[in-house]
Amino acid sequence: MKHTLRAFALGILITTLIIGGYFVFIETDNITDIAETDMISSLNHKGYHVFTNEELSHYIDTQINLSLANHTANEDTTEENIDDNDADDPQTEQHVNGDTSSFILTIEPGMTVSEVSNYLIIANLIESREQFVNYLSENGYATNIQVGSFELHRDMSMEEVVNVIATKR
Repeated sequence: MKHTLRAFALGILITTLIIGGYFVFIETDNITDIAETDMISSLNHKGYHVFTNEELSHYIDTQINLSLANHTANEDTTEENIDDNDADDPQTEQHVNGDTSSFILTIEPGMTVSEVSNYLIIANLIESREQFVNYLSENGYATNIQVGSFELHRDMSMEEVVNVIATKR
């Protein structure tokens, strides 16, 4: 049995070397080096759009602003529909009175740390994505952002925000 396994393994090894040698030494005609500009023009010709880093950053910021504007518009519509019975609710009063010292951050499944950091930057709770990501990784929160809605206050420090939205390993 031992000799059979060795012979089988040797056969697989020799076959792999033969196939690899064929693609390395013989089948090099189909492999071409394409310049980055040629790849971009080819993709553009096929109907794709390739973003530069600056364009991508601008696009992400625009999408975040649109999302926040839609969220604000939805809140305004909700406020118009508030009836007199809801006026006793302190959270509703806070929104009706225009108190913006706190807000609700909703983290949905599949959101990345960068997307969460974008919302926190817009809310002026953190200064940079890198600072936020570094804090998460250094303190054991990197993969533990929780899904859900969290009430955050504008005067919270980054440490307090992370304690609210993440659990430590």
